[in-house]
Amino acid sequence: MAAVGLLVFCCGVFVACTTVRMVLRCWMPVPIEDQWQQLVSGRDIGWNWLTSQHNEHRILLPRFVFMVDRWLFRERNIFDLAVNLVIQGVACILLIRTRAKNARPDLAGTALGCGFVLSMLFWSVQWENFTWGFQVQFFGVTLGAAIVFLLVAFGRRTPLGLFAILVAMTCTTFTLASGFAAAFIAVPLAVLVGRPRRDASAIGIMAVALLGLYLHGYHHIVRDPEAVTFATWAKRFGVHVLVDLGGPIGAGLHALVGWNAVAAAGWAGAWGLVAFAAVAAAALRRDRSPASLTLLALGCFVLTAVGITAVGRAVFGPEQAMSSRYASPVLVFWVALAVLVEFAAEHRPRWVSASVRALPVALTLLAVGSQDSFSGVAAQTFEARFEGLPALAARVMDVPRLRPIQNDPHETFGYLGRLKAAKTSFYADPWLDGMGERLGDRFESADPSRCRGVVTSAERVGEAPTAGWRVVGRVGVAGIPGQIRLVLTDAADRIAGFALVPPLARQAAEGNEAGWVGYVAGDAPDVITPHVLLPGNLACSLGSSDALFVPGAELAPVPTTGVTPGGWVDVMSKGGDGDTMVLAGWTLTGDIRSGVLRIDTDMPVTSLAMVRTSRPDVAAALGDAGLGLSGFTLTVSLAPGTPAAAHPRLCLWTDDPSRGRHVLSNRADPGLCPAAP
Repeated sequence: MAAVGLLVFCCGVFVACTTVRMVLRCWMPVPIEDQWQQLVSGRDIGWNWLTSQHNEHRILLPRFVFMVDRWLFRERNIFDLAVNLVIQGVACILLIRTRAKNARPDLAGTALGCGFVLSMLFWSVQWENFTWGFQVQFFGVTLGAAIVFLLVAFGRRTPLGLFAILVAMTCTTFTLASGFAAAFIAVPLAVLVGRPRRDASAIGIMAVALLGLYLHGYHHIVRDPEAVTFATWAKRFGVHVLVDLGGPIGAGLHALVGWNAVAAAGWAGAWGLVAFAAVAAAALRRDRSPASLTLLALGCFVLTAVGITAVGRAVFGPEQAMSSRYASPVLVFWVALAVLVEFAAEHRPRWVSASVRALPVALTLLAVGSQDSFSGVAAQTFEARFEGLPALAARVMDVPRLRPIQNDPHETFGYLGRLKAAKTSFYADPWLDGMGERLGDRFESADPSRCRGVVTSAERVGEAPTAGWRVVGRVGVAGIPGQIRLVLTDAADRIAGFALVPPLARQAAEGNEAGWVGYVAGDAPDVITPHVLLPGNLACSLGSSDALFVPGAELAPVPTTGVTPGGWVDVMSKGGDGDTMVLAGWTLTGDIRSGVLRIDTDMPVTSLAMVRTSRPDVAAALGDAGLGLSGFTLTVSLAPGTPAAAHPRLCLWTDDPSRGRHVLSNRADPGLCPAAP
């Protein structure tokens, strides 16, 4: 048994350490999703905001955490992420100490208990909460409930002890919507542990008062516009509760052995609910010790929180219950259940006590086996968010890249002025706060031999006034410590954009070249030059890449003679409003300063925008190294509201001094250009 205890303890330490590493690797100073709406920068801090409703919640305490992060760390997600880890660490200590009050004082059992609690509370299945500072309330509300119950069960039975209970109840209530349940559960707990009647009465009165205060001015959030019968709603509710309760186990089994996550979660939740009911009955019938009652109250609190969640979220289906954010309170439920099972077997034969420890051992091994998988999900999510950071800094509306940061990027851009004025969040880093300034005013030039790299493609994204260019390239990573950052300058040597090497791309480079992604705001610049930032405030130029940004497209009819087939339009798509068309393919043009792409059309064109892209496959197939940049993406803007013509004409042709004139064939819609073969 000693070996098993030591193994579980080592597993718990491993899980905790790898999760802390995951948090450090996934840190970024950018608000995520709902966090934008709770920014402190540029806000008049007042009681109305502190107590105002956010979705179903009143998050007074979390807002205090956000304020500290703003004042001490310039709102860069440092303090709130640290608080998340501290909360889980404190919760571990409290649960371990609670277990120790009833458990046998043997070293093997203590090691097993410590390792189990560590592995559950730091399991990376909670990656969403651990890597998102805004989620401090999901950790905080469960810790607050645990503190309330511990104070009721073990606290001093004095006026000061009662005051501490009431303060803890208030803090928990205003951490997350489910927090008010802790106040009501504390009432029967106070009776069961034998607190004075005046204490139980005061706790009950305070619970009702807190609920009334919470609901004052509360507005209902409509989640399900669909009219359903009570039976249908009850079924959705029950399924959501069971899947939520078993969510971490279902997710772990899916990651480890590929089982259906939702089905496994539902069965695990059902087993957990039945097992908890059994040990609760045993605790109330035989063992009314303060430790058992505290864990029983904590399990009931989590069940109530799961039910409250299901009331508002069951409409979204059982998959919603598998969300990583819901795992944090549920894992505390499984800890409470395992310890209560251990308590129930305490006075049984030793083989019974040893066998009931199979539950914490199995859950610990599940956490260890799936730890890397969930950490990988966190890293991939971080990578997607990371690629949107240069777009935010340059204020270029690349919707697909910005959605991992905020589902409505247009709303996000409305907050950037507040962050920039306060120099907080990512604007706290000086290199991202120099848009429009001369490079020499910000950085000193480094020897170009210290870096190597190239721009490989550019693509126009967004619409005015937040349109710009998504620029992609490669850079040698050898000798560049830490995060690889680039600034992009125009022909006047002014900073026109920013770029970053995503961490996973650098990791895959293994000392060679890694891909970088950047953004340049506004119209196509004549020249763009990427500069790698080096230690010592140095900027190392990778050389200009003007050819990629030359528009190289104009309206002109196809000549009647001297034109031969050459090049292809591979892809053609229309914007959702029908006022834009995007065509992509390749041409027989080399130096696009002289080789021009022309458009012959009867459509009401208002503007043309084109970027060149790298096509080494074309150069290799035709044996012409000069066609390495023969790819193109052309955006054709049409007059708004133009009705679709019955037989529109759209021909693309090229004029290159060394390669002649060629009309492009259109794979997507050959009928658009009768002149093409």
